[in-house]
Amino acid sequence: MQEVLEQDVVKRYEKRKQVYRRFGLGIEKIHKLILESAGPLSGKVLEVGTGKGYMTLTLAQMLKGMTSIDISREELEYARLLLSSFGLSDNVHLQIADSHKLPFPDASFNTIFSLNTIHHLDNPFASVNECIRVLAPGGTIVLCDFSEQGFFIVGKIHQSEGNHHNCGEISLEEVKDYVVSKKIRFEWKNIGTHNILKIYG
Repeated sequence: MQEVLEQDVVKRYEKRKQVYRRFGLGIEKIHKLILESAGPLSGKVLEVGTGKGYMTLTLAQMLKGMTSIDISREELEYARLLLSSFGLSDNVHLQIADSHKLPFPDASFNTIFSLNTIHHLDNPFASVNECIRVLAPGGTIVLCDFSEQGFFIVGKIHQSEGNHHNCGEISLEEVKDYVVSKKIRFEWKNIGTHNILKIYG
């Protein structure tokens, strides 16, 4: 039964990549650009917002011992099956947690990733504060979310599937303004369909 479920998850993952690619959203390309923005990875890595585990899978192919959190048990189970199907379950510790109140001590991680999560959050500023709290000195936080172009495309994708893509009220651009107001060192980059906000610890 487990094997059948894993096969279904892999098929869905491959189909999703094809759909996104057809609309101009190459998942592998985006992941590559995010990793390039992050720079060399070392120490402890946290992903905030596992989702279905697509970015988690990319990270797990490079790292061992990383942690990925999500508030949804269903999404984490999907990600667990995806990782298992690629033989990477042991590389990632999946954990249910709320990004607004991370269950980790201060300065726990050297690199923190978050992909396409900010627009789903009720209070992204609280989540960013928590990421900053658990970031070790000299570490980096890499937040990536859809640009206006990306939101338009992903909206079209959901519409083509008879769905609606829900977005929160606060964008990554507003998170950037918040970081500016806190006088925190950062870099901002647009890669077409996505914006990347890199925060330095």
